[in-house]
Amino acid sequence: ENNRMDDKNTSNERRLRKYGDAFWKAFWDETMPCGPRRGDIKIADIPVEDLYVDPTVKNLQDAEYVAYIYTIHKLKFWRIFHKELEAQGLTLDDIVQNQYRVDNDLLAPYTRGTQCEDDTIQVMEFWFKQPFDDPKGEFDGGDIACTIQAGGVELKYIPKYWQNTGRQCKLFPFVHYWCIKDETQFYNKSEIETIISLVDAGDKELAIGLLNDNMMANDIILAEDGALMPGQEITNIPGSVVNVRQGKIGSVARLGGLGNGINSTAMVNWLQNQIQRTSRNYDTNNGQETARITTASGLLQLRSDAAAQQELKKADRNKGFCRLYELIDWLCLEFYDEDRMLFIGAQKKGEEPETIKYNSGDFGMAQFTLDP
Repeated sequence: ENNRMDDKNTSNERRLRKYGDAFWKAFWDETMPCGPRRGDIKIADIPVEDLYVDPTVKNLQDAEYVAYIYTIHKLKFWRIFHKELEAQGLTLDDIVQNQYRVDNDLLAPYTRGTQCEDDTIQVMEFWFKQPFDDPKGEFDGGDIACTIQAGGVELKYIPKYWQNTGRQCKLFPFVHYWCIKDETQFYNKSEIETIISLVDAGDKELAIGLLNDNMMANDIILAEDGALMPGQEITNIPGSVVNVRQGKIGSVARLGGLGNGINSTAMVNWLQNQIQRTSRNYDTNNGQETARITTASGLLQLRSDAAAQQELKKADRNKGFCRLYELIDWLCLEFYDEDRMLFIGAQKKGEEPETIKYNSGDFGMAQFTLDP
């Protein structure tokens, strides 16, 4: 509830449909309220365009670095990083004043909007894997680290993010999941991408049909030279009378319209059927009655087939949530070092929800002695 997952999941579902990819970030937020305490696991939906992943990999957790860039209000920026900013010799007035971009190189290159009226600051979290073991033993090669920067100046450096579970956990605090997997690259395909060409063809066919009916569907008249009486001309006014010369009635003939919308309508309907076949999103999936199948058993079978198709399409999405739950488990082991009451919920419908008392210390490394 604290994370408002329903709202955030709606945003990510929209990104899956539009772009084919979506991202979660799960991390420890020291300022997040949790009952009488401060500090809890926060889950955020990350816009696809705000994350820059090592381009040499196809899997996020295989990357050597991940850059997350976001903008926040200047006052929130001060609340979060005021200690680091004070160490840079800055005050709150330096941050909120209009001309801070000119006076201070720290924030100059990383703001968007107008030159001196924008109230947001761009921050970069650069997550990376340590390239080697620290001679002082502060971290090992492969440990997850992070540098937080604004304007190219480092505000905070975390040499080892997973302090307690670092030997077992080498995960970036991000989860990547997708709609249709593309095995050749990191980013994937959306449902919309597979039908864009068909939708475009349907739009063009419909536009041509409407234009044909509106602009070019009037009759075409063939009139032999000298067939009409002087001063006469043919118009498309209903009920109009046109005078022709004696014996020239056969020299005026109706060719007919340039076309009609019937053919376009049939083509649009055909393209709609192809879109449904490609995306597997049939009208019957949305409750529309079929024209040929009207029995209860037949309709039930259609619903069952549609549900099976939807489950196949949700497979990659569901695996993404499994990875998110795994990341949350590691965060619990890492940061829940005092008793917490966790709400688990009911295992089955109709059962009472469960709660457990959790402390990461209860799940520490056990010591074993092997008998010879």
